[in-house]
Amino acid sequence: NERFQEMVNALGIQDGLLKFEVGLNIHIPPFKKARCVVDALVICGQYALVVDWKFGRGEVDPSDENWQLLGYVLAVFDAYPDVEVVHIAIVQPRVGRSTDGDWVTYQRTEHYAQIRRTIESLYEQVSAPNPPRTPGPHCKYCKAVKQCPEAAGALTKLEPKSSLEPVSAAQLGEWLDRAFL
Repeated sequence: NERFQEMVNALGIQDGLLKFEVGLNIHIPPFKKARCVVDALVICGQYALVVDWKFGRGEVDPSDENWQLLGYVLAVFDAYPDVEVVHIAIVQPRVGRSTDGDWVTYQRTEHYAQIRRTIESLYEQVSAPNPPRTPGPHCKYCKAVKQCPEAAGALTKLEPKSSLEPVSAAQLGEWLDRAFL
C-alpha cells in the first residue's frame, strides 16, 4: 500500500476513489463478455490509475506491451464513461521492480477505438475452436500445459524421451524456463 500511495502521489491524484480487486466486464460482440479483475484502481474525475501487481519473480511484459493491461484500460473506459485518461503500471514487489517510471497513458479520444479492435481480435482468436498456441515460459501458468502438444514439443528438446516417471509441476516449470531461455 505504501508503494501504491507513492505512485498515486507522483501522478498528482488527490481525493480519488480508491478500490482494490475491482471486477469489471469487457463487452465483446458477438461474444457476451469477458471478465477482468483490476488489482488497484483510482478514479479521480476524468482520470484513472490502474496498477497490476505481479507477485512472481519472473519477467513480465512491460505495461505498454501487456495485453492484460490493455484489457483493463478498455474495461475502465467502458465502466467509467467520465474517465478520459487511464494511466497504467505494473508493480512486482518481490523483486523490487515496477514500471512506474514508464507509466503508459491512454486517452479515450485517441486510443479507445484501436484498443477495442485489438482486444476484440485477440478474444476472437483465443475463442476459436482450435486457437493457436505459442509455447513459452508463460506455459507454466497454464492449466492445460500437460495436454498441450506445443509445450510437450518444446520439452522433448531438453529431456530424454525414455523417462516414464511422472513430472511434478515444479519440474515442468523448470524445464519450460530452460526451454525458452
